[in-house]
Amino acid sequence: MLNLIDIQNYVQDVAEAISAALEVDVEITDENLKVIAGTGEFNKRLGTSLAGKGHIHSYVHRTGNDAIIENPGHHELCRNCIYEKSCYATGELCTPLRRNNLICGVIGLVSRNDEERERLLFNAEANLTFLRRMADLLITKILSEESAMRDKLKHRQLEAAINAFDSGILIVDEYGTITQANRYALEILGLSLDDIVGKILKDVLTGTGLYDALSRGTELKNYRARMRKHPRGIVDAICNSYPVAVDDEALGAVLTFQELSDISRITYDIWERERETTSLSHVIGESPLLYSIKELVKRIAPGNSTVLLRGESGTGKGLMARAIHNLSQRKEGPFTVVNCSAIPDSLLESELFGYEEGAFTGARKKGKLGRFELANKGTLFLDEIGDLPLHLQGKILRAIEDRVIESVGSIESRPIDVRIIAATNRDLDTMVKNGEFREDLFYRLNVVPILMPSLRERKEDIPVLANHFLTVHCKTVGKQVEGFSDNTMNALVDYGWPGNVRELSNCVEYAVNVEHSKIIQESSLPQKIKNKNKPRRQPSQGNILTLEELEYQAIQNAFNYYRDQPKEKEKVADALGIHVTTLYRKLQKYDLPY
Repeated sequence: MLNLIDIQNYVQDVAEAISAALEVDVEITDENLKVIAGTGEFNKRLGTSLAGKGHIHSYVHRTGNDAIIENPGHHELCRNCIYEKSCYATGELCTPLRRNNLICGVIGLVSRNDEERERLLFNAEANLTFLRRMADLLITKILSEESAMRDKLKHRQLEAAINAFDSGILIVDEYGTITQANRYALEILGLSLDDIVGKILKDVLTGTGLYDALSRGTELKNYRARMRKHPRGIVDAICNSYPVAVDDEALGAVLTFQELSDISRITYDIWERERETTSLSHVIGESPLLYSIKELVKRIAPGNSTVLLRGESGTGKGLMARAIHNLSQRKEGPFTVVNCSAIPDSLLESELFGYEEGAFTGARKKGKLGRFELANKGTLFLDEIGDLPLHLQGKILRAIEDRVIESVGSIESRPIDVRIIAATNRDLDTMVKNGEFREDLFYRLNVVPILMPSLRERKEDIPVLANHFLTVHCKTVGKQVEGFSDNTMNALVDYGWPGNVRELSNCVEYAVNVEHSKIIQESSLPQKIKNKNKPRRQPSQGNILTLEELEYQAIQNAFNYYRDQPKEKEKVADALGIHVTTLYRKLQKYDLPY
């Protein structure tokens, strides 16, 4: 709250103006009876207190009454005043300064000689009225300054609030003039406050959609805009516009926006951040083969070259992709995953590249961002790339080569900055020869090929992995199991592990659930592993196989050919010329793990 001392210069100007108009001295004190303005003799007393000295000011301050002193030094209010015998005043008029019915000071007129006394007291009531109006003027000034301070405070609070947002904010009045912009907006658009505040929006920025909200008086949410960046360039952003209305009349609008790369980062923070610590140490194994692959990854991870991870299902291609991302210069950016085999062909294009509003029946209003855009400034992991439909391979190739994409229903190309890591368990070389996979896309993906070894090729890692999964699954299940018996570990090492590391993890989890002792016994392993390690009957009659043995081999060969393809069992059954139901019975009969 302001007081008289806060506008002391103004108060002194008023005192001097009154003195010049009435040709008398003026003395003004604050709520503490401190002299804050005055003319003549009183100007020499600025900053001094009249408490205990100036009894007239004390009286007016205490009672709130006006005072008219016709005989200074002889008036009862002058009794015991230290200036009683030396007062140079010949007359005095005083009135209180009132603010909200509280006394906040006193203003007085003082004559110095008989001529001034005549002028002062002869028109005492008129002079008091004038003095009261001057008092009101001072109070009005205080209230005005307080209002200005409150407005300034609100402006600062608004400025601090909008600068706290990780979004761009632009505010315009009813004429489309920019009145406010936050730090994010200025940084992204390459502007300063002088460049933007007070300017007409359309003269500074285009493509914001803000005029629609201003003219229609309706909210516009989550629409894509391309705003001009200064001194040159384009900002691709997702915007929201909100009208500011009073009594249903639009008096301005607010635009909020985020750059697509920032949206990608936020999406990554929400969806993927819990896995960001994945490193090569999480790719468990001590075999020379795996060690050489880790050394290769350390060398290639910091770059931006495309990586193609190949290997059987369950060999850890996804884990390795995350490790590469977190060893790269893009580790602070998003790691976005697309499983090309898990998304229907009809939806895969819009999932990868996004779509515009109205691009197709059922399209989400205002469109949708694709995974390429969500991965901007980061890494896009195309898992199961071998299952990518042929008609999309050309569009993927253009995105990788030209670093631009077009969303479904759009005619505009948008730049992207992503690193591609692809993975597959398919034989891409054969698929290229058969015309099932584009040769140019294959070579574009195969810049840095990494072959993830199967568990059969690194059997020395099986004990390490088994003990790791034992620790993990004991925590999950809530049991205390200390290790594996020798027979159990031998059975694990001897098994072929067609499902690789993933199958080993499932096997250990099963064993932890069924084991009753502190050591996992061979009897607690899944039946298929126990049967697999039993010696099979040798073919009778030399090299002649029984029909059952032929059938067993035929089923295994078919699964090896179609392994991990979409609708795998249906394709195997069709190739064998039997119904899927029959195939399931035979899998159970031969205790096959498929």
